[in-house]
Amino acid sequence: MRVSVVVVTARTDFNANQAARASAKATTQTWYNSCSDMRDPGRGYIATIKGYAESTNNPDVFAIGMVDPPAPPSPAPPPEVPVNVSGTVSPTGDVTLTWDATPAGASSGIFFLVERKRQGETVYSVIGGTQEKTFFDPEPHVTAGPVSYQIRAQRGTDQSAWTTPIVFNLAA
Repeated sequence: MRVSVVVVTARTDFNANQAARASAKATTQTWYNSCSDMRDPGRGYIATIKGYAESTNNPDVFAIGMVDPPAPPSPAPPPEVPVNVSGTVSPTGDVTLTWDATPAGASSGIFFLVERKRQGETVYSVIGGTQEKTFFDPEPHVTAGPVSYQIRAQRGTDQSAWTTPIVFNLAA
């Protein structure tokens, strides 16, 4: 008899707990909705103040409207040096280079310059550029021997340092 009373009490407490949790969840959602309702007109007021300030070219409008002026855009940092440069040589002697870089791609505005130096050459020559993190050199094997590559990232006039050269020893 005593066990059934304990079980009934536990079940009653469990049901009360579930009801309290459901009530708390509903109250929290109601609060989120109220905050959202409050933010929507505020966003409109701020957009109107900013629009008026920009159209009249009067920065005092921000102070009068008690709205912070927009922060000036910060320049993008210079691109970082590409890392984990590696490559493969196909049976026909074509070289494919790959590397890691953050950020990369068209949306970042970064592209990569690739330079090559063959045996007997004293300086590197730019052989191409790409926005991808891979580059295919179809003619590295004009002469046999070592061929070196280095890569650098560039955005506008900002450039990274060159990578440590990667060297392939190509057969004739």
